Amino acid sequence: WLDVFVTAIFLVGMWLMAKRKIENWIFWIVGDIICVPMMIYKGLGITSIQYFVFTAMAVTGYLEWKKGHQLQHADDVA
Repeated sequence: WLDVFVTAIFLVGMWLMAKRKIENWIFWIVGDIICVPMMIYKGLGITSIQYFVFTAMAVTGYLEWKKGHQLQHADDVA
């Protein structure tokens, strides 16, 4: 069931990304955080490292999108 839940999280994240919503990054981060220990439990250490890297990339993506969004709104106000 956990695999199904994580897949659903990633599908929602992809849908939100297609809609260009900043919230997509939250779904990617949560899904990746769940995957890291799940892959360790399954004995897939290399894959858990991969999901850890994905988590770092998603956090970076979120921060970049948020910064760009704030800059865009600052330009709109000024």
